[in-house]
Amino acid sequence: MVYRLSGSPITLVLITIAILIGTAGIMTEQVKFLALNHDMNFIPEEVELEGSIAILIASFGVFLEHRRYLLDRIYSNDLPDAVEKFDLYSHNVGVMFILVAILMESADLFFLALNSWQIGFSELKFIEIALLFAINLVSFIMFLIFGYKSIKEAE
Repeated sequence: MVYRLSGSPITLVLITIAILIGTAGIMTEQVKFLALNHDMNFIPEEVELEGSIAILIASFGVFLEHRRYLLDRIYSNDLPDAVEKFDLYSHNVGVMFILVAILMESADLFFLALNSWQIGFSELKFIEIALLFAINLVSFIMFLIFGYKSIKEAE
């Protein structure tokens, strides 16, 4: 039962929707910061949630990458062609999510290092938020596409 639930495209859709909502919330805060505070030398706490999103994206990527384990438990014999095709797609998307999360966390740590070395100035904060927003936008679009394909798979 647990394997069927975990391997279901509907579960993937629900997880994707939850991550999209979280990412959209952080992106909203980033847009507010970019629009209103480009001359200030601080980053709001909401924007610093980037690490949590990176961990969630990487975790989901690992789940997708290793989804075959669940499918082998669900289908004791050979996988149906459609399921195997979607699993291969999920695997590739999972790897991409892991790479995006690594990029996101690397950018965040890079700017953290600059700030700790007192190389911080207001424009640097603006650049940091703009770059992280761009990475979030890429992941958001990836999640939309994956969610759409998961819905199609569930039909």
